[in-house]
Amino acid sequence: MSRKSIGVAVICKNEEVLISRCLSSVADADQIVVCDTGSTDRTMEIITEQFPKVELHKDFIWCDDFAAAQNHCKEKMKTDFILSLDCDEYVVDFNEVRKAIEIGQDMIRVKMKAEGGNRLEFGFGRLFRNSPDIFWVQPIHKHLNIPGEGEQIGNVEIVFGWSPAHANDPDRALRILEKVVRQEGDAAGRNLYYLGREYWYKGRCEEATKTLGRYVQVSGWPAEKAESFLIMSQAYSRLGLDEDAKDAALQCLKINPNFKEAIEWMAGIVPPEHAMQWKRMARTANNNDVMWDRVPAKPVHDVIFLSPHNDDETLFGAYTLMRHKPLVIIVTDSYIQPKRGDKNCCAIARRDETVKAMSLIDCPVVFLGIEDAKLTEEVLRERLQYFNPETIYIPAYHENGNEQHNLVNKVALEIFGRNKCEQYCSYVKGDFNIVQGGWEVKPTHTEMELKNKMLECYKSQLNLPSTRPHFEAVKGKSEWLI
Repeated sequence: MSRKSIGVAVICKNEEVLISRCLSSVADADQIVVCDTGSTDRTMEIITEQFPKVELHKDFIWCDDFAAAQNHCKEKMKTDFILSLDCDEYVVDFNEVRKAIEIGQDMIRVKMKAEGGNRLEFGFGRLFRNSPDIFWVQPIHKHLNIPGEGEQIGNVEIVFGWSPAHANDPDRALRILEKVVRQEGDAAGRNLYYLGREYWYKGRCEEATKTLGRYVQVSGWPAEKAESFLIMSQAYSRLGLDEDAKDAALQCLKINPNFKEAIEWMAGIVPPEHAMQWKRMARTANNNDVMWDRVPAKPVHDVIFLSPHNDDETLFGAYTLMRHKPLVIIVTDSYIQPKRGDKNCCAIARRDETVKAMSLIDCPVVFLGIEDAKLTEEVLRERLQYFNPETIYIPAYHENGNEQHNLVNKVALEIFGRNKCEQYCSYVKGDFNIVQGGWEVKPTHTEMELKNKMLECYKSQLNLPSTRPHFEAVKGKSEWLI
């Protein structure tokens, strides 16, 4: 059976800075069609000189309608599937596009990722079957006429940025949206969200709150509704309406209590005596069900997870590691176990197990190299004095708990101070279950499955009757902070 063909459709205007990067990323496509809507820079020359395979068309007259332009371009496509690409975007691996269309039906979900280190990501239907029944709608913020984000198959990634050409017509989006909302009236729906957001971008706060206020009355999408309330809160705050700002933020969190950015925003607008609790909530928020994850990742040295032994980080803090990607510091190496006759538990083997587990969740790890039998407060102070984290997770003190856990807790609190320390719960002697604290870190099903895979990395401990029960006890359970 012959493979399916794939074409790339691009509309452009004055994109001399980015057009080469865009087209180079899809050079292996069976067909590339570019419809220019009136370039006056070197865009056309670059395409002609560098990409002779591209079919270049100049017959579309711009009419403030992106869907019309895309459909015009689509009419020139002859391939089985079409990938729609903007000039400020590029495909990470075009082979993934070919793999996806072999099993795709109508519209395939593409992962959109912001360039420049920002963790903004979302799914979008950009890859679709070439059919008269599938076409673009909406003059701006265009999308295909098929509901949803597309079939979740393959691993197609598009990186997007910002085109300098946008500066040539900075009010274009606002102009189109105002026109569309006027025409649609009470049926404007999501275009109210886009218009309200555009008003916010332009600093027109009163118009932003009024427009988004209309939208949240009719919205049927919780993620976008929560996003709208957050923007409203920020706009109210800029207008000096502090109580309205807090009310809107609370409405946002009522919809999605895992919205990390909204919680962090709330921490900044409440009285100082309440801010710490909101910040603590933000640390455990996992951003489930937000429109996109756009909270910049902290440098690893700003957040640290302090683990007394080679396994405590996974036993008691795996979900925190998954969500915050801290620098994991292992305090001690294992020498006690080999001396008492436990086989295959040497320091090197246990380090390897930790590295393997941390690699599953992309957490960096360092080892202080202190022999477990020689851990003292003085030695630990000397090793930790060079770190200056914004937040550090440390084992909580438990009466009748592990002596070395309690020692690490005492020294860390002395060095870093209580305000920087988050204390995670472990166990007390004679009980393999984690002690419950005042703050539950509740996992998703996916996080539970990933933790189980991490636990399986610690073969030396799973093979010992004395330590295996610790691993069995934490499977599928929440973790706790105090």
